[in-house]
Amino acid sequence: MLASDQKNTVLSEMSGGVANTIGYTAYGHQNAQRPVETQLGFNGEFSEPDTGWQLLGNGYRAYSQRLMRFQSPDSWSPFGDGGLNAYAYCEGEPVSNVDRDGHSIWGNLLRVFRPTTKTVSTDIPVDLVFTSKKGAASVLEIKPKDVTRLNKTRKLLEHKILKARRANEAVEGINKNIDEFNRLGEALQYADSNTGTPGITRESREYFKVGARDFDKIQSKFYKQKIANQMHGAKNSGIRGKVQKSYLGDGYN
Repeated sequence: MLASDQKNTVLSEMSGGVANTIGYTAYGHQNAQRPVETQLGFNGEFSEPDTGWQLLGNGYRAYSQRLMRFQSPDSWSPFGDGGLNAYAYCEGEPVSNVDRDGHSIWGNLLRVFRPTTKTVSTDIPVDLVFTSKKGAASVLEIKPKDVTRLNKTRKLLEHKILKARRANEAVEGINKNIDEFNRLGEALQYADSNTGTPGITRESREYFKVGARDFDKIQSKFYKQKIANQMHGAKNSGIRGKVQKSYLGDGYN
């Protein structure tokens, strides 16, 4: 007999009439009172007996709870939905998120989440009220930082669409990002007009937080590269020019 939490993580097992309590680190490494008999553990996933790795996505990638990372890179990285870090687990947010198929949190968030059953208004865009809970989810107050992060997440998608088109990637994948880009445009307009009122779930807020963080990483990398190019050009020409700050979506190529 097993006892688990809302993420299906096994917290206790009953064997021979004796309960064995199991603890975990944030990334799922086990610490039990006695050797664990069940092969189910962190997030209810099966652990390979010899190594303890979780073979997520029906064996697509092995995840090591001890190393807190995947053992092989995500095929969707770095320019697809996988994110910049091809080995990261749940984009560094294992407490709030779950990885079921071995791909980045981006893909998992879009597949696992569904509309909340407890909404304040029926006209709230679905991207603002994602939840993975079985019951009703709390709808929180929209804050200015949510609007900012949502906008950055949308710009990140725009960047991915441009990259995919230049690489002549599959039309299906591009259209998927375009659909989300358009939906986020509606969500951004709603959030901007309804700041200070209930209209976002905790999980949607976390999704935009991750998106904004990845956007900032790409923007920083582009900015540093532009500075290096300008300094190199000034050095070659013997002229010290002024370095102008630039942002993605503003003449970015």
